[in-house]
Amino acid sequence: MKPAYASEITRDAASRRGLGLHWSEFVAILALVDAAIVAVVMLAVVAAWDRVARGFIPTEYYGAWLAGTWLVWLLALRASGSYDLLDPTAVRRPAASLVRALAIVAGVTLIAYFFAPRSFPRSTTLLTPVPVFLGLLLWREAAADRLPRWRALHRRVLLLGVGETTTRLASVLAAEARHVPYDCVAFLTERADAPATVAGLPVRRDVAALWDHVRELGVQEIAVAREAQLSPETRALLLDCFHAGVSVSDAAQLYEDLTGRVPVAQIAPTWYAELPSLPRRLYRVLKRAIDLVGAAVLLVVLSPVLLAVALAVVVDDGGPVLYSQVRLGQRGRPFVVRKFRSMRRDAETEGPRYAERADPRSTRVGRVLRPSGLDELPQLWDVLLGRMSLIGPRAERPEFTEHLAALLPLYRARLLVRPGIVGWAEVHVRHAADLEQHLERLEYDLYYIKRADLLLDVDIALRAVALAVSGRR
Repeated sequence: MKPAYASEITRDAASRRGLGLHWSEFVAILALVDAAIVAVVMLAVVAAWDRVARGFIPTEYYGAWLAGTWLVWLLALRASGSYDLLDPTAVRRPAASLVRALAIVAGVTLIAYFFAPRSFPRSTTLLTPVPVFLGLLLWREAAADRLPRWRALHRRVLLLGVGETTTRLASVLAAEARHVPYDCVAFLTERADAPATVAGLPVRRDVAALWDHVRELGVQEIAVAREAQLSPETRALLLDCFHAGVSVSDAAQLYEDLTGRVPVAQIAPTWYAELPSLPRRLYRVLKRAIDLVGAAVLLVVLSPVLLAVALAVVVDDGGPVLYSQVRLGQRGRPFVVRKFRSMRRDAETEGPRYAERADPRSTRVGRVLRPSGLDELPQLWDVLLGRMSLIGPRAERPEFTEHLAALLPLYRARLLVRPGIVGWAEVHVRHAADLEQHLERLEYDLYYIKRADLLLDVDIALRAVALAVSGRR
């Protein structure tokens, strides 16, 4: 039952609320419009081709091919980062993500033609990608990029408590204010020592007047800091606000949802409550089966590529073709991983060093192998042996793990799962050369460990393909 004072919301406050879309609702709108544009453009191309090519006879399963192409476009848009609101590449440069999506569609089209050339509808399937790309680009440039700036869609958030999570949430939303339909309007705290402003936002006091603050500011969501010590009275007030239609959320959870990262400072004291400590047997069994089948198929299909890369390494810089390193696997068990050698033989005469962007130690072939990810292909053998998975946190060297674990809380938590050839951190942070970047990677890895499932694994695999195709590993 709503509290009696819920009816006190004035027309002015109600108008300030607007639609107040949740971030997932905003993304759903983008995805639905994209899906409609892809379908309309494809059908328009088919209708135009039917008029131009008199006597056009559709191939077998023509409708299924069109539906499959439509679905591939939707998956490619997801994999290209088109719906990552806090990804500057996707939001500020919509053409970049659409080009990656187009590359994925083109690659899948070629594979489909290779495996089913007789039933493959060459005409319309080859004619549709470019018009679909142009239609999506027109929509993104003309309208979609402006949607987050439409104030009526914005969701007004009150931050309850001045802590690490609420401060980080406010900072990241302020930095991306033009691209995310969220407005943090103020902090609310009982702390007498709290500053007048935090992260550029005013700090209000008197939590007992919570409803007055909500009504005055037109708040649609209250994000609560985990550090906040809430009294029973404050909890009752939050419940009243919830009954009145105002969402109440965990600030750390909202930060995770928006960024795909787990704030380390909020998980370290109670990691056992945040990270899965019990085995998810069904997921592990299914994932292992996918690893076995996927690695075996990839080794067979890519065998010509493996031979070509090995030959290129020998011609460019002689032997050895493979480079061996000790890495840490699940639960810290060491194993030897092998990769195609992409650096000079004397690359570590002075001891272990992190790889750098445009690393001067790279060979000429290595400058191609590393951005494309081809140097990682021999690790498919480690996947077959069960030392690694196709998807998972990067397997790190013992020297680096020991060093980083002494500096970063929970760094060893990455060892809770089997390491992978590509992970959630790798598709977001391409290089980690300093402590801040390693912390960022750790937060992505913890997000994966916390939320790992088959859908997230597929998401990572699609993003990895998009990065490999664009040479942005």
